[in-house]
Amino acid sequence: MTTERLKTKEVAKALGVSPSTVLNWVKKYHIPYELNENGHYLFTETELSQLRDIQNEKAAKPKEEPPVSAQYVEERLAKMEEKIKILEAIVSNKADDIVTFQLVEHRKTVRDIQSRLQKIEAQMVKWESEKSTNKEAKQPKEKPFLANLFSL
Repeated sequence: MTTERLKTKEVAKALGVSPSTVLNWVKKYHIPYELNENGHYLFTETELSQLRDIQNEKAAKPKEEPPVSAQYVEERLAKMEEKIKILEAIVSNKADDIVTFQLVEHRKTVRDIQSRLQKIEAQMVKWESEKSTNKEAKQPKEKPFLANLFSL
């Protein structure tokens, strides 16, 4: 009579756990197994039943966490507060760097605008002087008063 052999993946599926969990339990609880020609673990229904029992024990027994001392909590809290202060300083420095960069960029922009404005003003002065020079050249010269009387 040949009993059916289950591979790790099939056992894991039957138990609803990962294959690595099955292998961990096999090693931890010394569950017997066989290897096939490819090196895969093979389990019988008996081993599957043992693994189910282990699973049920683990589910029934909640994880016990070791008690934490007040001193440990205070030390951890102090470390966290120290890290927060360091991070706040870093953020503050970063903000200062950003503001400084923005100020420098704004100053460059203002200088550029001032330079352009000076060029525009210089061009306007040049045009005004050309305009006044052209007006003087186009206006006829006034004749002396006596010349106007006799030219009628």
